[in-house]
Amino acid sequence: YLLSYGIDSVFRGQGLGKSVVSLGLKVHKAQAPNAKYKAMAKRSNFASTRTLESLSFREVENHGDFIEYELK
Repeated sequence: YLLSYGIDSVFRGQGLGKSVVSLGLKVHKAQAPNAKYKAMAKRSNFASTRTLESLSFREVENHGDFIEYELK
């Protein structure tokens, strides 16, 4: 599954990205326990890269301006 999410600029900086992604993964994993997840983040988007890494996503490929992450 390819993960995609966004947080409105009004609500950024409040740690909501991690909560949204974590809750979404928890709910989805209950329905698909063997699922694998990927995500792409702009290298310059430190909030997204920190969020993904804090949720155990690991960098698997460098696409120039983007980093590809994977969670198994």
